[in-house]
Amino acid sequence: MSEILMYRAHVDTLLTAGVQWNTQDFMEFKFREQWHPDGTESGPLLPLRAEHAHVLGRIVWLVHMEYCDWWVTFGDEGDEGVPSRAEVEGYAFDPLPGQPDPGVVLKAIDFYEYQIAPDDHEESRRTTVGSFLHFLRLAAISRVPGYERAPWGIQNRDVFLNAASFRER
Repeated sequence: MSEILMYRAHVDTLLTAGVQWNTQDFMEFKFREQWHPDGTESGPLLPLRAEHAHVLGRIVWLVHMEYCDWWVTFGDEGDEGVPSRAEVEGYAFDPLPGQPDPGVVLKAIDFYEYQIAPDDHEESRRTTVGSFLHFLRLAAISRVPGYERAPWGIQNRDVFLNAASFRER
């Protein structure tokens, strides 16, 4: 496993997609306001909206830092371009321009999960970060071109030959 400190743009990528894709018609994501280093969470449930994104972004980044803390140094120790612990703890959401791309978001999720590599994937899904990544993955998959129009239950053996028609809008 490799631990690479995640940059702010990576956190903003995940949060921008989450905020834009968090709709009641798909699935609404809510999270606890506070995360503690022992993995416990407390506080009221907050909907993922732009005004609360800094809270979730801070949790996402801090969890990542907790996993990398033993392996790499923070920018506090002189590594140029590497985020400092103060920068992580003071995270403020800065949405990325444009519409989130499902492929980019799925790759960003994979990168994050690879870096933290939780021992128990089922247990990690019950955490704020695990639940957020699960929500984001489902939202991204549902936006992959062709997903919406692809057949539900495959009966036709030519499904791959006809796949281009699923992507047409």
